[in-house]
Amino acid sequence: FGVAAETLKEFFDAVGKMNFYDDQTTTTGELFRRFFPGREDVVRLLMEPITYANGSTLEDPALSYGVVFSNFMSKGVFTFQGGTDRLIKLMRRQMTAEGVDVRIRTDVEKIHVDGRRIEAVSVNGRTIRTRAVVSNANLKATIFDMVGRGHFDRDFAQQAEAVRLNNSSTQVYMALKPGEMIEESCGDLLFSSTAPAFRAELLLSRDITSRTYSFYYPKTRPGRNRCLIVSSTNANYHDWADLPEEDYQASKRDLVDNTLDALSK
Repeated sequence: FGVAAETLKEFFDAVGKMNFYDDQTTTTGELFRRFFPGREDVVRLLMEPITYANGSTLEDPALSYGVVFSNFMSKGVFTFQGGTDRLIKLMRRQMTAEGVDVRIRTDVEKIHVDGRRIEAVSVNGRTIRTRAVVSNANLKATIFDMVGRGHFDRDFAQQAEAVRLNNSSTQVYMALKPGEMIEESCGDLLFSSTAPAFRAELLLSRDITSRTYSFYYPKTRPGRNRCLIVSSTNANYHDWADLPEEDYQASKRDLVDNTLDALSK
């Protein structure tokens, strides 16, 4: 791309030093214009994979980009051997050995509050008394659905209401026939885009121009001589959630067919 090494070093240093205590008025777009003015090709190279990962846009605080980008570049991206199922089972086994009471595949329906204190959670129809809850649901679901707006200060609730949640994504899962292999030189992740330029709204469009492919080889799940491919595309939640059931199923079939066509290219 012909970018000076000194400029790249300054860029990496800048994003690597970002933290949540910094000034958050600078946008990601302004960050790129400072280091790579007029270079949409460089912006696309650096921005598109991160937008896939966390839904960032050029209008968001630069911190939302910098933290994720620097983590990727310093730590890398890894695939856990044995898959998520094995990881969860190992975590459960270790926690149980440490005396932790663990339940998996559970649905938290309600967080009960008395005054200003947590008193219980409803899980799979069962009420469990507790003095503290750590939620990994999204911010709005936790505050407005599981707890309830009335239990929070009005100012806090208004600020939470103004938060823009990241967008959704769609996936198509494909399994190759036993014995059909993919060259491991393909790597673990492949980004593909036919859009003429990087635009966050294009990544969300139902008219798909950008996909990311995740490749899983037999070594990922030992004992299964299969290769798997997962195609992911970012999406607007309401583009799918508000569809009538018949249109929803037809759209899913169309997504599958278009993904297979794109992969064959």
